[in-house]
Amino acid sequence: MNAPDVQRRVLVTGGTGFVGSHLVRRLVGEGHAVSVLARADDDASCARLADVRDAVTIHVADLREPTQVARVVADAEPHQVFHLAAAAMHAGRAPASLEQVATNVLGSVALMDECRTLGVDAFVLVGDAFEYGPGDGSVAEDDPCRPISADGITKLAATLYGQSLARAHQMPVATVRPFSVVGPDDDPRRLVPRLVETARAGAPLLLSDRRIVRDLVWVDDVTELLIRVAGAAGALRGRVLNCGSGRATTLAELVATTERVTGSTIDARWGEFPVAEHDLHHPVADVTAAARALGWHPVTTLEEMLTHLWRAGADQESGRSPR
Repeated sequence: MNAPDVQRRVLVTGGTGFVGSHLVRRLVGEGHAVSVLARADDDASCARLADVRDAVTIHVADLREPTQVARVVADAEPHQVFHLAAAAMHAGRAPASLEQVATNVLGSVALMDECRTLGVDAFVLVGDAFEYGPGDGSVAEDDPCRPISADGITKLAATLYGQSLARAHQMPVATVRPFSVVGPDDDPRRLVPRLVETARAGAPLLLSDRRIVRDLVWVDDVTELLIRVAGAAGALRGRVLNCGSGRATTLAELVATTERVTGSTIDARWGEFPVAEHDLHHPVADVTAAARALGWHPVTTLEEMLTHLWRAGADQESGRSPR
């Protein structure tokens, strides 16, 4: 384990989730003192963090309960906070709207208020591409946000509240908006994991429209940007940065690339899966701002993403650790 230049106390909410667990693992590897805010029912006591469980402090709390949030912040005393916890659309399924308001808005407000009082060095708020609403082509951070889903609306509300704290109180809040994140330990119900495992099993896969696009970005590229934003949060106060590949991948291209990488023929049943409203017009990230501000560029290609997932699945089948 490499010691960082300065060891920091870091609080990660949503650290037991897909992206959060990769971020926690990276922070632990850099030698920071990492605390994780987790729900009581989070993945059977943080299964995704099994390999680093002894190196992190788990705080069981409900983000919707301000007194519990205050207790965690007081106990962790973080220098940096990464706020990934959310009630969001996941594998095509959305929580109830009131759940999203309670978690994404009220929970985020409670957490930001406690961290402002404490005086953290960095608060990285993880937003969502759904904040922009439907659109075609490239979207930049200063483009209008017209969300139509509870996910996008509530995440945008949290972003705006963070910006208000940055303006009124100089709180070092910056928002990162990931697009479609891909990587190991993702929910197997999501499109890319299902596609790779379908290629492995040789089973048919029900798909919607081959013309639908996604901006796919590798999880390690995402965590790299999050860490860079935390390191420059003072200078980025109030800013929003997109996090994507900057490239539109159609579902047809995704299937074809998976076949090429895996050497398998996928029995794609086009038109047999309903097309969700949010799928019809999906924007692509303009990542110029992150490049200019932090020198960040996504470095993992689509072929590399799929190759890694294919090999990781083979490692799991053989009992080897994919990490």
